[in-house]
Order: sequence, then C-alpha cells, then structure tokens
Amino acid sequence: TCGPGQSFVEWYYRVSPPIAAFIADHESLKIAVRLGLAPLVYTVKNPLFILLMVFVPLFVFVLRKKTRRKR
Repeated sequence: TCGPGQSFVEWYYRVSPPIAAFIADHESLKIAVRLGLAPLVYTVKNPLFILLMVFVPLFVFVLRKKTRRKR
C-alpha cells in the first residue's frame, strides 16, 4: 500500500500527459490555462503578494468596520 501523497503522484503521472497533450493542441486552452495559473505562479514566486493582496485589504476592511461602530 502507498500513502495519499504517493497515490496522488502516481495518479498525476498517469493522467497529466494526455491532458497536457490536449491543451498543447488547442491554442485557446493554452491561453486559458496560462491565465488561470498566472496568479498562482506569481504568488508562489512572490509570497509577499499574498500579504499585500489578501491580508492588507482584509485588515483595512476590519479596521474600517470597527471605527464605524464606534461613531
């Protein structure tokens, strides 16, 4: 038996080549996949991006909500 990680890797190597080949044959799918993956790749390459784009606006939202309640 193998663990969930090894099972996922085996599944990935079995399933991904035909999917990648299909995407490679369709220009519109290549563009869509690149656009879909771009935020993930950018976030992995620039971890501070998450802080700036998610946590800072969330912090500002919570802070503004608290200051409105005090009025």
